[in-house]
Amino acid sequence: MLPEQSLNIYCDESCHLIGDSSRVMGLGAIGCLESQKEAVVDMIHRIKDYYGYSFAEIKWSQITTNQVPMIKTLIDYFFKCPYLSFRAIIIPNKREVAQDKTVVQFDEWYYKMYYQLLIVMLDRYPRGNNIFIDRKDTQGKAKIKKLFEILSRATNGEEAVDGIVEIDSHCSDLLQVSDLFTGMLVFHKRGLSKRGNPAKVAVLNHLLTKVSVDYSTPPDEKKFNLFYWEGASHVRG
Repeated sequence: MLPEQSLNIYCDESCHLIGDSSRVMGLGAIGCLESQKEAVVDMIHRIKDYYGYSFAEIKWSQITTNQVPMIKTLIDYFFKCPYLSFRAIIIPNKREVAQDKTVVQFDEWYYKMYYQLLIVMLDRYPRGNNIFIDRKDTQGKAKIKKLFEILSRATNGEEAVDGIVEIDSHCSDLLQVSDLFTGMLVFHKRGLSKRGNPAKVAVLNHLLTKVSVDYSTPPDEKKFNLFYWEGASHVRG
């Protein structure tokens, strides 16, 4: 019998704060087979090296015109690589969610969204997965503890998740790719693709040659899985 596969999952958030200016929020996660992580990261390094960005962090918020060819190549690599997958939850109406919630209630809803993001990926790989979350604020340890508790209750005890670790995005090329895809989707849903940063428009348009992003995908979509959350009825129990 072949050994069970496990994933390394790299999670990013876009416009996730209760009081920011965006009506759209996104949570995204790149999944990489743990057994193939070194080979995948090596290829990402090769791509960055080729375009002269060997040690640069690639961030959606800081994309420049000079980076467009490299990011297009990274998108191409993702879709060709059998060891990579992506899932995102896009909330088009975050302001409506937030307006009748306290900060504590919003945080509880936020964890429910994280659960929705990850449970589909964990169902496919039921044991030994590791989750890496982008370090964004001082609440990281509390966030990790709460999320681990929720996922452990929802899966096979603590078997599905070996651990959840907070990391800095500049230390992880795969987290940077997660940031790119999540940022692209929120950018698209905010309607900025016709009046936004031309470099962002260019890479978004390249993504759209690979996949449609206007609607939720079927739940069993494995490569590029999207879920547009429209309200409380759109949750898994």
